[in-house]
Amino acid sequence: PPPLFNETATTEIYTYTESSAASDVYKRQNINDGQWHHVVGVMDATTVYLYVDGVEVDSNPHSVTLSDTADPLTFGSSNGWASTEYEGLLDEVSVYGRALSPAEVAGMYSQPPLVVNSTDDDADASIGNGVCDTGQTNAAGVPECTLRAAIEEANAVGSVDTIYFDIPQADSGYSASPLSWTITPTAAYDDIVQTVVIDATTQPGFSGDPIIQLDGSDPGAAGATAALTLEANNSLIEGFIVHSWADEGLEIDASTGAGDNNTLRNNWVGIDAGENVQSIGDVGILLTVGAGGNTVIGNVVGGATTAGILIRNAGSDNNTVIGNYIGVGPDGATPAANSGEGISIDDAASGNIIGGTTGGAGNISANSCSDGIDV
Repeated sequence: PPPLFNETATTEIYTYTESSAASDVYKRQNINDGQWHHVVGVMDATTVYLYVDGVEVDSNPHSVTLSDTADPLTFGSSNGWASTEYEGLLDEVSVYGRALSPAEVAGMYSQPPLVVNSTDDDADASIGNGVCDTGQTNAAGVPECTLRAAIEEANAVGSVDTIYFDIPQADSGYSASPLSWTITPTAAYDDIVQTVVIDATTQPGFSGDPIIQLDGSDPGAAGATAALTLEANNSLIEGFIVHSWADEGLEIDASTGAGDNNTLRNNWVGIDAGENVQSIGDVGILLTVGAGGNTVIGNVVGGATTAGILIRNAGSDNNTVIGNYIGVGPDGATPAANSGEGISIDDAASGNIIGGTTGGAGNISANSCSDGIDV
């Protein structure tokens, strides 16, 4: 189940940052029903939020800069204050290295994460039952969930789904150096048609650089439109290494009417786990046929046969491209050329933003065989 919280007495639920009481958020209410409850505290750049059972119950602005401290991170009490110790039960506690979105919080409450635990490519045994299970066992001897099966389940369930990763080192796709787990699909994945969070940074061992690798070199995958294609709204794809695909690397396609307000973040496209260029047959990252309001942030894109990042077609408007390395490797300097433009906006797409004035918003676009940026 998702992280849960059980109270058996009247209490005050809150998050607290010691450096500024102005950033506390509280929910004073009686939750003494003896039932489990889902509690999430979120802190982004400007605001602290508190959610109970998937719903925001309080928020407060802050101006806090987080920094390392000798004090421990505590749950269920204020550090050193015995009088504040929580007397209920805590279970399934998780800590994330980024601010969760409201959709992610709601999805965690309504639908437990689908956890990929194998680099195999088996399909789900019973699509639509809400359980990712191929009917096989993984390298640790537990019921197997592959990425293919997780996508099938996410598409079949109407609520917001999250797909996390916990693949053991005993898996055949594991490599100790460079650290990675490689999935080699034998056919195209289904297009993603329901709102979903696919977060490969949840794989144990992740420390900043992607370690889940989608290798498209199997002949059976040659007909895939992209490694992963989003035809949904409000979704996230994060933390993948994508290379050796015959067509696009990652794609957001709104031809079915959905393809807006998604985020592609911290993916390496056309670069393998060893930071070597491995070709993409067409565009590295494509936003097309009316895909609008999407954010492409913090990706590394090289080896594309055409453009590194392409936004095209009328209605593909108001997208944001920030903080990406295009035509260079993860170090921001080693050449990783794309054969076309670095970034291209084409065919009546409008209102799109490339870069910005805040720190880290700029893109590096270098070593292209055509223009670095083409509008």
